[in-house]
Amino acid sequence: MAIDTDELDREKRQAGLVSMLWIGGVAAIFGWQAIYYRGLIERAAEWQYRVIGHYYPGLTFLALCLVFSLPLLAVLLILRRRWRGNGLEGQKPGAAAVDASRRLQLLWMLVAILIGGGAAASLLYGALLPGDGGAPYVVDVAKGGTARVHEGAAIVRGVVDLDAVSRFEERALLVHRRLNIAPVRMGEQDNTPARFFVEVRETPHLATPFVAVTRGVLRRNSLPGEVRRLYQSIRYPVDRTTWLLYRDAGRLRWRPYMVAAQLAVVALAFALAAWLEGRRKRRLMQRLGTAVSV
Repeated sequence: MAIDTDELDREKRQAGLVSMLWIGGVAAIFGWQAIYYRGLIERAAEWQYRVIGHYYPGLTFLALCLVFSLPLLAVLLILRRRWRGNGLEGQKPGAAAVDASRRLQLLWMLVAILIGGGAAASLLYGALLPGDGGAPYVVDVAKGGTARVHEGAAIVRGVVDLDAVSRFEERALLVHRRLNIAPVRMGEQDNTPARFFVEVRETPHLATPFVAVTRGVLRRNSLPGEVRRLYQSIRYPVDRTTWLLYRDAGRLRWRPYMVAAQLAVVALAFALAAWLEGRRKRRLMQRLGTAVSV
């Protein structure tokens, strides 16, 4: 049974609204996970580290959004066939093509705005992370003075276990960095789960290849998940709550800034797609206007 034009337009508007809400929700969820390195983004990142040795935040975000948008795309495909089946789509093929192009352009614009918003949020998150200014807070792990710890500029004292140095590499766009991380213990015989970790400088030209960094920026629960899993695999005890001392604020902010950069590239790609679709829509409108005038 055919439906009238008003009902068809109403269904299309409802489908468009649901699509925007769906895509917006999926992008918000995975954007939050990318910024905080949680959930499926974290698992996908760790899989990339194991298989290809690198993690690509922008492409991972886009791939997960696409996968979780497949049910929406399937429903839209069914609705499109239904609209075509009632015969109304075929009454004005030119207008229908322009309408479809307009919806596609809006979709690309929406995706670009959402991903761009994720990039801006990641950039803001990085900017709000603790800095290395002010008097450093002293954390004396060796003496057990870890009851009250806060983020920011800090000095960590204790026994750095240089025999348990882990290497963590990250690559974003054309930028690459390596983190050498070691746990800090109360003493050489300390078997309690490690809570504090510090960056380690690599000095291959010296007899001792690693030198621990004891002054920098302390951040709670910023130990990369891959490093935690590495320690767990060798049965090295790690506490649920961890603290990592970075050399400086730039090292701490590197990941959110790189996530922002990759998301910005993806957002620009969708913005370009929207612009190209807009040009296509204008050409269709010009052809339709010429056909009507003739």
